[in-house]
Amino acid sequence: MLDTLFLLTFIIPAPFWFFLIFLPNRQITRRLFATSYSHIGFLALGALYLFVLVGGVVGGVSASTFAADKLTSLSGLTSLATNQAFVLTLWLHLVTMDLAGGFFIYRSAQDMHMGGFTIGVIEFFTLLLGPVGMLMFALMRVLYGMRKRMEAAKLEQ
Repeated sequence: MLDTLFLLTFIIPAPFWFFLIFLPNRQITRRLFATSYSHIGFLALGALYLFVLVGGVVGGVSASTFAADKLTSLSGLTSLATNQAFVLTLWLHLVTMDLAGGFFIYRSAQDMHMGGFTIGVIEFFTLLLGPVGMLMFALMRVLYGMRKRMEAAKLEQ
């Protein structure tokens, strides 16, 4: 059962990542992300997260599994990696947060009128290496801000 749920962690966000990476400046993507349909992925991933979390607790994971010593040290956290429900819950958390980062980047990039190729590359890195994609986007925002200030200074002259 957990293997099927794990498969869903790829299937659910895949269409959203397709639009974010390959079609970021297309009208269909703008329409999709301007509606509440774009939140279906988060609703599904959140429901799946709760299902695995509650199922893991009800299914025999004792409270001692999540004792403070296991959550406050690297060796304790590593020991939790033997529990499939815990690993799946952690994976769902990562997948959901990467997708949230992808949504944030998309919406901010649209406001900045960033080029589609640039958005696609940043979104690709966000999908595979979430913090790296966020770092790339933060650097692009800094460069964008610098360019805007330089353009404004030229207009004042």
